[in-house]
Amino acid sequence: MEVDREAVESRLSLFRGYVEELESLRARRDEFQRSLLLRMAVERLLQLAIECLLDVAQHVAAAKGRRLPESYADSITVLEESGLIDERRADLYRSIARFRNVLVHGYVRLDPSEVYRVWVEGLNDLREMARDLLRASLDP
Repeated sequence: MEVDREAVESRLSLFRGYVEELESLRARRDEFQRSLLLRMAVERLLQLAIECLLDVAQHVAAAKGRRLPESYADSITVLEESGLIDERRADLYRSIARFRNVLVHGYVRLDPSEVYRVWVEGLNDLREMARDLLRASLDP
């Protein structure tokens, strides 16, 4: 299977749009604890941004990996095993996949302070992941 470059670019384009929205909302970060609407918007935008990256990871892992990934987090492991993602970054990217699972499935135990931290401090990690995944998709 070959990497569908159009699919990768469309997901990364969506990702960039979600991150831009998250950046624009940072001007309102003082409202985060008081505004349920703002918290929900940030949570959803983070979820969508991360899902774009994990969709790319799964696609590239399926196309270039030594085996098919069994989950989003496993797609990062497959890319790591294939030498397409650095070992140190792979741990971070798996934690991002786990955070996505909490956003989607663990909303009962979702810690707003963790969402805030990822929003305010973690967008560069997401951008780095996007760059690494793009690089992996282009690697021969």
